[in-house]
Amino acid sequence: MPTPNILHNDYTAPVRANDPATSQAAADSVKVRASWLDVWEALLRRGACIAQDLEIDLQFKQSPQRVRTALSELETEGAVEYHEGDERLTRSGRAARVVHVVPDNKRAVELTRAMEARK
Repeated sequence: MPTPNILHNDYTAPVRANDPATSQAAADSVKVRASWLDVWEALLRRGACIAQDLEIDLQFKQSPQRVRTALSELETEGAVEYHEGDERLTRSGRAARVVHVVPDNKRAVELTRAMEARK
């Protein structure tokens, strides 16, 4: 199922109705649109890389969890993809999948336009 259009400012992070009030408040505080654009900009700047690279690049803007969630959402949207067997080592020496931009994807084009518009 496609992700809701996160490029609209009114999109909030998902949370279950029966989650505690603190979880509700945390979800409301997440700036999902900004996280997508931050991750997208870092990906375009870096090129193919592992999530850890993006987490380091965005360490003062987005949490590592938000970076990984944004990558998963972008993959669902078809804006990024992982190639079978394409791996790099993390700082700790573990293998990690390399994420690649899919430049001609509709969502990718929208992200690039939105990123350029916010500059």
